[in-house]
Amino acid sequence: AERRYSDGIFADAADLIAANEAQPAIFPSRFRFADPSAPGDAKRQGDAGHPAGPTNLDIAPFANLYERLQPASVLDVGCGDGLCLELARQCGAAEIIGIGGPDRSAAVLDEASYRKQDLHVGWSLGRTFDLVQCIEAASQLRPEATGTLLDALAAHARGVIVFSTAEPGQTGPGLVSPQPMADVLDLWAAR
Repeated sequence: AERRYSDGIFADAADLIAANEAQPAIFPSRFRFADPSAPGDAKRQGDAGHPAGPTNLDIAPFANLYERLQPASVLDVGCGDGLCLELARQCGAAEIIGIGGPDRSAAVLDEASYRKQDLHVGWSLGRTFDLVQCIEAASQLRPEATGTLLDALAAHARGVIVFSTAEPGQTGPGLVSPQPMADVLDLWAAR
């Protein structure tokens, strides 16, 4: 597959930012969020209660991931505002499902693509996906729920799982239990 978003070569951060700003927007205008500092603009809230930025998404790594894997189906557990999934759709995923805690009004996903779910308890959609991603959702759960989350991720993955967790000392909205990745991986290996 042709790489369209990244050549994989490291570069100076300022140069990358300038190059990114010169690129045409990947998202259509409906994903341009209101500017909370502008008079008359409504404040758009993400699922963690923080304002969504211009995209609230670091596009290049996710576009590269979807471009390389070309998943037909993507499950995003702890999908937040759903922008990763919308990007997956724009990169060719035919089916996207986001699992989140707040109601769907906090996400850009349509009703068919969003499921409200308490991640502290076991759950199943009764099927698998080419790609399952879970970006820092474990850090927003009570520590005793981490194993339950890991079981759900594994049960829904037919292919690749992309997982991250906030490290201790990391700050951010909604972080309840940042854990060292090594500890989470040890727990996963023991299950």
